[in-house]
Amino acid sequence: MKDWFMGLEMRERQLLSGGAAVLLLLLLYVMIWEPLASEYSALRESVAQQKQNLVWMQKAAAQIKALQRSGAGAPRGLSGRSLLAVVDQSARSG
Repeated sequence: MKDWFMGLEMRERQLLSGGAAVLLLLLLYVMIWEPLASEYSALRESVAQQKQNLVWMQKAAAQIKALQRSGAGAPRGLSGRSLLAVVDQSARSG
């Protein structure tokens, strides 16, 4: 291979070396830089989505706490009994 390369004219060797350098740069871009840039972009989008989810969850948590304080979440008509006990009693009396 070296003999073949050295057998070429100087101009052909320069052209071939330049082409190899361009090919190497292109391969580095396609195999390393582009996947990293793509993954970075996907991660940025994921972080933005997670931030939106966090804001929604914080609002929902505040609403839940407000409902718990107001007693709106307490079961109505069960007189403190579990739902299973109420269903069982209804089934027996019916």
